[in-house]
Amino acid sequence: MAANGWMQTPVGFTVTSTGALANVSPWRAIANPSLPYEATHMVFAAYMVMGFSLAAIYPRRLRRDRRSAYARRGMAVGLVIGLAFTPLQILAGDRLAVQVARDQPAKLAAMEGLWQTQTHAPETLGGIVLADRGETVGGLHIPGLLSWLVTGHADGTVRGLSSFAPSDRPDDLNLVHLPFDLMVAIGLGLFGLALWTLAAWSRRRRLPDGRRYLGAVMLSAPAALVALECGWMVTEIGRQPWVVYNYMRTVDAATTRTGIWLWLVAIVAVYLLLAASTAWLLVRLARRGSA
Repeated sequence: MAANGWMQTPVGFTVTSTGALANVSPWRAIANPSLPYEATHMVFAAYMVMGFSLAAIYPRRLRRDRRSAYARRGMAVGLVIGLAFTPLQILAGDRLAVQVARDQPAKLAAMEGLWQTQTHAPETLGGIVLADRGETVGGLHIPGLLSWLVTGHADGTVRGLSSFAPSDRPDDLNLVHLPFDLMVAIGLGLFGLALWTLAAWSRRRRLPDGRRYLGAVMLSAPAALVALECGWMVTEIGRQPWVVYNYMRTVDAATTRTGIWLWLVAIVAVYLLLAASTAWLLVRLARRGSA
């Protein structure tokens, strides 16, 4: 996360007139401005995915046997973890967006589909970004909300995409804007699940066991994973065309070495093995105690 944060907000060096690096400070590079926000956001996301993945393997069992204490406890353990981190993640995401607005304004503009630099900038939910027309069509626009979220004032100024050269913003803006919207929507949906759980527990001192609630818990695991992947799409595609923001373009950093596809296949194989192992373990946990 420190390395990725440095690629977003590179610090800890200066560039001389000849293009050489000078005054290199490794510790300052590690403690870059993005690190605390990115690391917090990612750690919370990891705990959410883990918690909801654990919880989601038990509702199917509870649908067949609502008296299964093992399944109820297993679901409760996962939900406590996943739901506890959900409101924290929303707060962490808000702080990260403020940092992005300060240090990577082009990325924020792409996230929001905002074209014109303006005060009372609206929060745009949904819609399609049309780069050739310089506008975002469709969607729900909430006046002043974006300015308030990133500046603390409804009349705060937020830079738009038109203030950046086309070569300095992502090629496909929809691959930033739509995943961002989906990530936020899933986060709010999981927060709704947290409120549902809290309300039911406060009344009955037990988790709900209705089909709708159990279905929502089953969906929480893939939803959390999709949100995590959407977050990385926003982070990495939103940084384009830079591999090191404002210093090195991705096209200049891409390797020309042959045989890279072999390493790609190896990495994919390793992660498929890890995924299969995890799925096997979760299924085994779900079936435990069924006798």
